Amino acid sequence: MNATQLLWLAGAGLALLLAYGFLVEPRRLRVEQLHIELKGLPPALDGLRLVHLTDFHIGRSRFRDRMALRATAIANSLEPDLIVLTGDLVTRHDCAPRLLPILATLRAKYGVSAALGNHDYSWTWLLRLLGVHRRAFSVQKWRELLAQVGVRLLENESQEVRLDGASLWLAGCGDPYSHRDDLTATLAQVPEGAPCVLLCHSPDVADHEGIQRVGLALCGHTHGGQVRLPLVGLIWAPCRDYRRRAIGLTRLGDTWLYASRGVCAGNYFRLGCPPEVTLITLRNEARKG
Repeated sequence: MNATQLLWLAGAGLALLLAYGFLVEPRRLRVEQLHIELKGLPPALDGLRLVHLTDFHIGRSRFRDRMALRATAIANSLEPDLIVLTGDLVTRHDCAPRLLPILATLRAKYGVSAALGNHDYSWTWLLRLLGVHRRAFSVQKWRELLAQVGVRLLENESQEVRLDGASLWLAGCGDPYSHRDDLTATLAQVPEGAPCVLLCHSPDVADHEGIQRVGLALCGHTHGGQVRLPLVGLIWAPCRDYRRRAIGLTRLGDTWLYASRGVCAGNYFRLGCPPEVTLITLRNEARKG
């Protein structure tokens, strides 16, 4: 094989790789299943099923609409007790009218809760770099819109969920990437030692004092890095300590942190990092077998 043939072969391989990354993998929506021992979880709640969805990035794209609807259909089919959303529901806040009918399809025994992401605040990476904050919906506006479709917004606040006579706390922290986070206020109402699941868009919430009060933190934002290469892993992701926090499950002392790859992304290319719907089964720490 001569040099010209090698170049043609390399070019064909690259073209196939790009075609796969743009046309195939972004559509390979997977269900990831986790069993998490949650500190303080009452025995009555052992086996509670929670579905985590993040980063719909609804915009002016039918592809993203279809992916979000596929994700919500999968979420419903898993028959969850709770569904939680961790931000970047839209790419632009003025696309909310396309989002709401999608969220209205969600069904969970004990309801749907959400935290906001940087795109929901209209705080994109480029605007952040330029130091410009574009006018967007207020948190109150988002609260009202989401309430119309049965979704409770948690913005630096917590919610006690009574399940079968026992309690689980859901806490929603504002997005650290957008400087909207206040973990102290978020956890202010959560009793010491109570089982708590934290919703926060960016995994950088892990650096906050008080994170150890949380049993499980669920995040998005990174899209898992979008590209993972063999032997190399992630090239980059928009969070600190991205090799540990940008994808999957991480242990931070007594706290579990999970960063989802998300349903969609700001661009359409994915490699070694397919989109996901996450099913989490909560377990009592004292459970045996």
